[in-house]
Amino acid sequence: MLHYKVRKRQRQEADEGKPPQAPKLAFSRKVQRRVQLRGENVSTALRVRESALFRPGRGIGAVTDGTPLSHVMLGTVDFIISSVGRAFQVWECEHMRPTYLGPRLNEKIRALHSIGNVVITALKTDIVAWYKLTELGRFRGHASTATVLCNVGTGYLLSGSETEVLVWQLSDVGLTPEEATSHKSCVHAPLGKLALDARFGECTAACHPPTYLHKLLVAGSSGCLDLWNLRSRERVHSFQAHRAEVKSNCAITCLCEAPTVLDLVAVGFANGRICILNAREDSILVEFEQAQGRVTAMAFRSGASAPAHLVSGAPNGAFVVWDLNKRRAHHVHEGVHRGPITSVHFLLDQPMLITGSRDNAIRCWIFDTPDGLPRLLRERRGCPGPARHMAFYGTDRDKELIVGGA
Repeated sequence: MLHYKVRKRQRQEADEGKPPQAPKLAFSRKVQRRVQLRGENVSTALRVRESALFRPGRGIGAVTDGTPLSHVMLGTVDFIISSVGRAFQVWECEHMRPTYLGPRLNEKIRALHSIGNVVITALKTDIVAWYKLTELGRFRGHASTATVLCNVGTGYLLSGSETEVLVWQLSDVGLTPEEATSHKSCVHAPLGKLALDARFGECTAACHPPTYLHKLLVAGSSGCLDLWNLRSRERVHSFQAHRAEVKSNCAITCLCEAPTVLDLVAVGFANGRICILNAREDSILVEFEQAQGRVTAMAFRSGASAPAHLVSGAPNGAFVVWDLNKRRAHHVHEGVHRGPITSVHFLLDQPMLITGSRDNAIRCWIFDTPDGLPRLLRERRGCPGPARHMAFYGTDRDKELIVGGA
């Protein structure tokens, strides 16, 4: 039909004596978003300046730099992705062994997110998607560094940078191994932008409640919590229950959706307050007060016979286990890390908790004691500060490197 219309217009122009014109091609939206930024300079994230004399061979002792960890489950195996400055590492949770190390970048990683086999890293201005060591594409459009990343399935990605929240189409990059091997890296423009109110403040957290199609919860530094439809970029609802009895606008620091209970979302605040919110009815079910201060991370425990527990991280290196049925604190575990806890992740249907902090350590805790308290199962850690003493120990065949630091 298109060719018929083109030929008809050409015949009309010939009858009128006009010179024939080349037909205008209508590109798809995906191609248009790629063409918009095609002429700009390519990101210098992979242009690493090497020494003229030395080339790095292998780095040891770097586990995590404190950037929040990302957890993903592939089949029946759990993996944790951690940032080590200008690279990321993938750890297998069962034995806490490194699976592979990502490429060395020229910029520090500010945020991490994983979708299946794909790892998404937020750099200074670009957001880069990786399949193992292969770059799938870059999302470019932020004026500053993105610190919040959240996805809705394999359809949309949300990124927050201060007061700017952008929506990206994940189908622009290949998210499957088959697409990754044949995909050519490209720079992609955002699909749209969320029109946040001036009262909203900076975007601090986001989460996707299960069964909420194309929708995300977005939290702000002023205590606002909104439900957005990423497909239409429209606000669906502004929650008020968590602010009904609070006079001051305290910042929301983290959000966590319940994996096995619909409409249940935990909201953590900078003053230590925790609200268990029913997102469908906009009502508060349970409310806690963390005496350790700011809520840095949260995770729900899941399992058929598992107790209804919520774990929250604190800035003093402790985590608190909350009993949702009894509506009180079940246990406070002190001295978990030497710095603020930045990540807590419960493995699905397992009594195992993964914690991460700025002290260069990732620890796995198991809840298998008779009283339901956690114990350390395994860990990966390096020196929390600069290494000051190093020495080799053992024979030539079995030699170990002993390192001591702050």
